[in-house]
Amino acid sequence: MPRKKKFDIICPEKEFGKGCDIAAVNRKIAYLVEFKKCNFSIDDAKKAVRQIQFTEEKLIVNNKISHNDTLVRIVLHDDHGGCHVYSQAQIELERRKIKRQPLSSAPKFLRRLYNLYKKIM
Repeated sequence: MPRKKKFDIICPEKEFGKGCDIAAVNRKIAYLVEFKKCNFSIDDAKKAVRQIQFTEEKLIVNNKISHNDTLVRIVLHDDHGGCHVYSQAQIELERRKIKRQPLSSAPKFLRRLYNLYKKIM
C-alpha cells in the first residue's frame, strides 16, 4: 500500500495579503488552487491567473517551493446549478497552463482542500 504524501497547507491570502485561495506543498509538488463559484468569465480567469502567479512567486521567494518543484495550477470551479464557463475564460487558463477542474468531478484530494478552505475562511 503506498504511503500518503504529507502536504503543508498554506493560505496565501492570509499569509501574503493576497494570492490564490489555498496551496498544498510538499518536497516535490505544489498545488496552487483558486476557487470560483458559478459563472466563470474572462475577467475571472485573468484574476485567477494573477492570484496564482503571485502565490507562485511568493512561495519561491520565501523558500517554500523551489524552481525544480512540480507546480499544479488549478481553478476549482463550483459548477452546480446551471453555471456557465465562457470559452474565452477557458482559453485564457489553457494559455497560462492552468487547469479548470469542475468541483463535481474533482478528485478527493481537491475536494478535501475545498472543504478545508471553507472551514478556515
